[in-house]
Amino acid sequence: TEARAQVVITELGLLENAQSLPDEINHFARQLTELAVALAAQPVVLLLDEPGAGLAEGEITALVAILRAQKARGTTILLVDHIMALVMPLSDRLLVLDQGIRIANGSPTAGIADKRVQTVYMGEGAVHAGCHRTPCSLWARDWRGVSRSSGSSRRNRGIDRGQRRRQD
Repeated sequence: TEARAQVVITELGLLENAQSLPDEINHFARQLTELAVALAAQPVVLLLDEPGAGLAEGEITALVAILRAQKARGTTILLVDHIMALVMPLSDRLLVLDQGIRIANGSPTAGIADKRVQTVYMGEGAVHAGCHRTPCSLWARDWRGVSRSSGSSRRNRGIDRGQRRRQD
C-alpha cells in the first residue's frame, strides 16, 4: 500500500528522492530504493546479493544500521557479499565458498580465522598492506572492490585481488 511505502521511504531516508527518477539520484540512493521495494513487502526472508557493491565506507555503515534494524524486527537475512565490514556485523553464521565448494561454515569469527579461507582469499602468506603479521587478521575489514560481473578488481585500501587468489 501507499502507506507502507511511505513508512519504508521515511525509514530509509529517501523522502527527498521519492519523486526522482533513478538516473537523478546517486548510487547509494538507488541501492536503498531497491531495498525499499523489497522491504515494502514486509518479507520474512530478505535475500541480498552484494548490496554493498560500489558503496563508500560511510554508506556501508549506514546500510549495516538499516539491515540490523530489519533483522531486529525478525526478518531473516541471507546475504551474499565480499565486503566484510557489511558481512561481519550482520552475520550469525558464515558460509565461505571457493569455486562453489564449501571451505568454511560456522561462526563469522571462525570463518575468517580459518586457514583455508585466508589462503584462498589472500594467498599463501599474504600480508595486508597495513599489517605486519602473516596471515593478517585484519584483512576482512578491508576486502573490497571485487567485481561480480567480470571477476576483476580495483585496488582498494592496499589489497589487490591477485593477492587473495590461490596460488596453483
